[in-house]
Amino acid sequence: MAIDPSNILLTGRVAVVTGGGVGIGRGIAEGLAAFGASVAIWEHNAETCTSAAEAIGGLGIVTDVRDSEQVDAALQRTTSELGVPSILVNNPAACFARRCSKPARTAGMRSKHRVSHSASYLRICYSLFRKYHARH
Repeated sequence: MAIDPSNILLTGRVAVVTGGGVGIGRGIAEGLAAFGASVAIWEHNAETCTSAAEAIGGLGIVTDVRDSEQVDAALQRTTSELGVPSILVNNPAACFARRCSKPARTAGMRSKHRVSHSASYLRICYSLFRKYHARH
């Protein structure tokens, strides 16, 4: 059963979707926009970031969520252009192409760990908390 956007509107809400340039993240960003949210896509790939943001009328910000300074800058821009986010979809990813028969390389696994959902989620939440706390 499909949900009709008119029954559950997100008008006036600001959403951040990390990794929103492609795949599941892009689909979620499209859905949030369809339900009326103002969506900021934080994506490390400039091309897919721009493409996805333009497709939904959102704000695309090239951001590496592994970098606290980039997260702070993305939050500052999101807040100044759209408002304070009240929705966070944390969808960062790192993909490494390799043959199934070859073991994962240590460097690739370390990079994957740095992009882990929990680490980037905490980094973003901390930035949001500081931004919100400074206003109240």
